[in-house]
Amino acid sequence: TPVRAIIAAIVAIAVAAAGYRWFTQPVVRMPVAIAPVANYTGEPSLDAYRLALTKTLLEELEDSPNIRVVPFRRLVEIVRQFIASGDASSREAVQAVATHSGVRFVLIQALVYQNGAWLARAEVRDVESGTVARTLESAGVTSSLPKDAAFRMMTALADRIQADFKANGPGRSYV
Repeated sequence: TPVRAIIAAIVAIAVAAAGYRWFTQPVVRMPVAIAPVANYTGEPSLDAYRLALTKTLLEELEDSPNIRVVPFRRLVEIVRQFIASGDASSREAVQAVATHSGVRFVLIQALVYQNGAWLARAEVRDVESGTVARTLESAGVTSSLPKDAAFRMMTALADRIQADFKANGPGRSYV
């Protein structure tokens, strides 16, 4: 009947409009700052690569559908004074990143060597409360080449961070 056809057409148009609106609305990405890598491995040769490792992690996360990272240049501007003093991952540097970046979370990352394996670890710290919300860790890597292991772990840690911040399906933030 014509009445049913008109109702079906109206319902189809409403469903199409709702679907179009849902697919075209911007996705809210969680703003996150990443503090420079701390080296707790006991391997001094990795100290020279701490900012390069941080940049690698930022590049891995910059196209994330779930989080929006503070750009590397902005991060370097914030920690420049701490780089000159020799420790870009000090408590004061992390506090400066939290204060000047305007984010809700700061990822404090560290390289660790334990039980014969290299690990990358990131603490997700809530800026408002200062508490560690959770700790993320890459799988252990066994290698005699610390630099290569460290750079490989950044990719694994980025995947772990992505998985942690992902919720409600691809591209949907949990906030």
